[in-house]
Amino acid sequence: MYRLAYYNDTSFFPTPKQHWYVNFDVGASGGQIGVRWMEFATPQTVVGPTALTILQQGTYAPDSNWRWMGSVARDQNNDVLLGYSASGSNMYPSILVAGRTPADTPGTLENEVSVVAGTGSQPGSNNRWGDYSAMQIDPVDNCTFWYTTEYYMVTQVFDWSTRIASARFAGCPPLIAQQFVPLAQPCRAVDTRPEQGGDGPIQGGTQQEFPISSAGSCATMPSAALYSLNVSVVPNGSLGYLTVWPAGQARPTVSTLNSQDGRVKANAAIIPAGASGEISIFATDTTNVIVDVNGYFAPVSGSTLAFYPLPPCRVADTRHSGYPQGLGPPSLTGGQERQFPILNATTCNIPPSAAAYSLNFSVVPHGPLGYMTVWPTGEARPTVSTLNDILGQVIANAAIVVAGTSGNVSVYPTNGTDLVIDINGYFAPAGEGGLSLYGVQPCRVIDTRHLGNGQPFSGVLSPPVNVAATGCGTSGLAQAYVFNATVVPVAGLGYLALWPDGTDQPLVSTLNASDGSITSNMAIVPAGTLGKIDAYASDLTQLILDISSYFAP
Repeated sequence: MYRLAYYNDTSFFPTPKQHWYVNFDVGASGGQIGVRWMEFATPQTVVGPTALTILQQGTYAPDSNWRWMGSVARDQNNDVLLGYSASGSNMYPSILVAGRTPADTPGTLENEVSVVAGTGSQPGSNNRWGDYSAMQIDPVDNCTFWYTTEYYMVTQVFDWSTRIASARFAGCPPLIAQQFVPLAQPCRAVDTRPEQGGDGPIQGGTQQEFPISSAGSCATMPSAALYSLNVSVVPNGSLGYLTVWPAGQARPTVSTLNSQDGRVKANAAIIPAGASGEISIFATDTTNVIVDVNGYFAPVSGSTLAFYPLPPCRVADTRHSGYPQGLGPPSLTGGQERQFPILNATTCNIPPSAAAYSLNFSVVPHGPLGYMTVWPTGEARPTVSTLNDILGQVIANAAIVVAGTSGNVSVYPTNGTDLVIDINGYFAPAGEGGLSLYGVQPCRVIDTRHLGNGQPFSGVLSPPVNVAATGCGTSGLAQAYVFNATVVPVAGLGYLALWPDGTDQPLVSTLNASDGSITSNMAIVPAGTLGKIDAYASDLTQLILDISSYFAP
């Protein structure tokens, strides 16, 4: 057997520990030999042998084949990989590996993967096989596993071959940690409308690249790695969908927003900066595009803000009394600004140190609503919009909003409306529990149209959405996900809500589609049990979740 592998966590982990990994051969329940593996862990201090405790353990013997002579190691994300030999009455001795991520059930390994299938057996052994089969982690990147052991290509005495193989988990390495840098005032980076000085709409079926960090009033973000945006479309007719992604990369199979009825629509998004700090935008049909920026994410420094997720919580509702001072009635009056004292929502546990909020704004207009703008109280109202609602439907849009004077945010609607505000987290100086953002290649987590029989759902989606198991490259340490949530309702959809699995359904909504239109909204959702989230639909709908980034230590 190979020696114990030792690993000492870095400060990347919420509670760093030191770990020992070991494996040996045991008789499994079916009489075959299996690989027994164990992980010991203690605090990062000198401990005696009797202070060691088994963090997790398991025997890997998923079928009647024999598995033996293993070796185990881990990477910087605490992904564990076990390599071993396997053989049976219908299987030449072969080399396989099985692994696990922190999101997997303790003591379990995922399905094994073949490294090489043997084509011969060892007729003379002298009681030896693959001495000191070795699984090692590459010290350069701390993500690549190297594994070596023996196998036979032909059945012949002492004619073994040696295989060397490498593997890595999709979520490793973690990308560079990014934290939020707020803009005192949201700024307009893109407006293709000719009457606003733009070059004209994006033609259907084409893409264009746009500078963000060097554009007009937004030219204050030289270190931006990701942008916190609000993307609005003014279509020339029906717009199938619009996709925004970092310039210089292949267009992903995801969508940012849809406007099949041709209405003016907006959607929040967090998009990585591409080549030369630009973003790419593709439109299926001709449309004008407006991009506003409320902040950006940059490498961690003394001036960046960490993210602190909160259980989704309703901050304000102008339709109902019972909310704290300034967060309930009356309705908003068209053409008038109103301040919302976010910190008064004491049940949401928002601390005074919050420098910016991750909010979801839902409007219940009294008629057509041209647009609504949200900004930090104490600053002049900027020339940007947070959402548009010309048809006067109940709609929602997310926004990261800087905390203004006394922690307040200001809201301006062009027309009368009721307003509902939900919170899912806040940004504050780095401290205990603070998280950083890690971008991933945009990836589709779920599309219920292609699950099972493809039927829409209503009520609570079952089973929960297992984000950690989708292969979208999120770390097992992720504590919140950044999604673009899209619904394709059968008819009207009162509301959709997303929340962490393992907690009670909160009184919040993620988006509304009462007219039955395909509707999208950005959603930052805390990770639930084993990386899962729950979804509730008030009416029959299909659900699509695309992920662009996640928050982790």
